[in-house]
Amino acid sequence: MADWCTVELTGGPHGLSRLALAHRDPAMVEFARRVQQDYPPQLRDDVGLGKVLLTVEPELWATIPAELIRESAQDSTHLELIESLQITAAMLIPLKARGRVLGAMSLVGTEGRTFDEEDLTAAMELGVRAGVALDNAYLYDDRDTVARTMQRSLLPPTLPDVPGIDLAALYRPGSEALGIGGDFYDVFPAGEGSWRVVIGDVCGKGVEAAALTGAVRYALRTAAVLTPSPAEALGIVNETLRREDWQGRFATLVLLALDLTPGRAGVTLASGGHPPPLVRRADGTVEKVEAPGTIVGTLPEASFTEQVVELVAGDALLLYTDGIVEAGAPGELFGDERLVEALHSCDTSSAEELTEQVVAALDTFVAPADARRRADEGRDDLALLTLLVR
Repeated sequence: MADWCTVELTGGPHGLSRLALAHRDPAMVEFARRVQQDYPPQLRDDVGLGKVLLTVEPELWATIPAELIRESAQDSTHLELIESLQITAAMLIPLKARGRVLGAMSLVGTEGRTFDEEDLTAAMELGVRAGVALDNAYLYDDRDTVARTMQRSLLPPTLPDVPGIDLAALYRPGSEALGIGGDFYDVFPAGEGSWRVVIGDVCGKGVEAAALTGAVRYALRTAAVLTPSPAEALGIVNETLRREDWQGRFATLVLLALDLTPGRAGVTLASGGHPPPLVRRADGTVEKVEAPGTIVGTLPEASFTEQVVELVAGDALLLYTDGIVEAGAPGELFGDERLVEALHSCDTSSAEELTEQVVAALDTFVAPADARRRADEGRDDLALLTLLVR
């Protein structure tokens, strides 16, 4: 169709930013980039790209007169460079979608090539497709950026300093095929010597999941002020979400009330349909802490129970999302038994090292080749939060 092509987007320090440049002679691509770097385009309202962006109408130059080339040159050196390109014809096509101008595409002929109305019609059809493609890219990029930004804001940038407790956390996003996930965790004070710890997983992906995560997180913080009972707090969160229209989305949660004295932590735990936490005692034995409860956010008759656990120096509590035990899908899953064994086999007195060793066992199970294959099929995100009593 042409000897070379450029795609320019609106914006940038000179009114345009180059998205792409191609030439039938690859050696000319770098040359053209250097020319533009030394001589940025100057937009005019009466001719060229400036006029195309202003009027949103294509411009056809079946042949380019020598005087136009001389007028577009910024100095004598620039004129020599332009003339060396042997430009003889050009078509400038606006790229637009949904009523807004996104940029312009230039199709250039050299060494005697000319363009006619039939060429312009074909170029305009190409421009329509390119405009739609650009618009879709903007939409998905904006949506993805919003979701990622929201998700980052919903994970504590750093864990707080909890007296007598060593804390570590890990969040690993799932595959791009599934989009932004809904796993989260939080640790916050709830009075003198008392803390609340939560890990959760909300239904859905993307912006909707991030928005629901925010609603759950802040409802939990409010509920912690209203009641010291984790089960009652989950009930408050359930009713809060039910009063809003989340289109059937729900959350699974584990909420801990942590009461601390030197060398000891009293844990009152409630669960809303979430995988049960694991306690690793100082001697290496592992216990599963069951506190039956329904999912949070949809059921009017939701019920939550509490379990009390005493932790002493050297004991650790592991909270996790189902992305851990379901790793390896759609084949063999990592599963509860392997997680328990991995926790039992840990040899450390640090919450961070304990977390790393559990994840290392997970990564060893999910071999790299399988991980790449399954990433294409969609892999869930995962989160871990470890508490170790000092």
